[in-house]
Amino acid sequence: MRKVQFFATYYQQKERVNTLINSLLMQTADNWELVICSNADDSINEVEITDPRITVKLTEENTGTWGALNRRDYIQNELEDGVLLINTSVEDYYIPKLVEFINEHQDRDFIYWDFSHHHFGYNTNHAISQPRINKMDWGNFAVTSEIAKTITMPDFQVPDPEDNTKMVVANYWKDFKGDGYFVEHVFGQHPDIKSIRIPKILFVKN
Repeated sequence: MRKVQFFATYYQQKERVNTLINSLLMQTADNWELVICSNADDSINEVEITDPRITVKLTEENTGTWGALNRRDYIQNELEDGVLLINTSVEDYYIPKLVEFINEHQDRDFIYWDFSHHHFGYNTNHAISQPRINKMDWGNFAVTSEIAKTITMPDFQVPDPEDNTKMVVANYWKDFKGDGYFVEHVFGQHPDIKSIRIPKILFVKN
């Protein structure tokens, strides 16, 4: 059985990091592990972590908004084979049966579930997940490491917001819709992917 590996970004979230940690410690299935990647913020070292399934990485440099490039670098350089990867944040919450539900579909390459937004003005809206932009979020899907490693999201050009006669380089990973772009690249680059939606709210995006 594959491990379910959570990769969570962290920056100045010492007071909220236990939201994710505690929700994983309450999982009814134990084949999970958590990697917390702190974006050059050593306050993570002040968080008491005793479970051996939880490890901490501290980057030497701040890679920018949401630590998004840390997701990319981990997938491309460190993600091990044979796991189901969930990209998330230390503020997010999962119901105790999430991993148990995922285990029922270990034959699939991509597993996703419904969720509730609780930030950025979304209030507590229930999002019915669909594998496209604005219908997915980092945290509400698991993908096999073998597929995650193949996803290429090259830089692209957009009009300069300060001078629309010029173009500037943008990055899919650092975009607010980076989660949706990633999912669309997964399905675009792997049209025969075996996927399944679990029609339950298993995740709260904080």
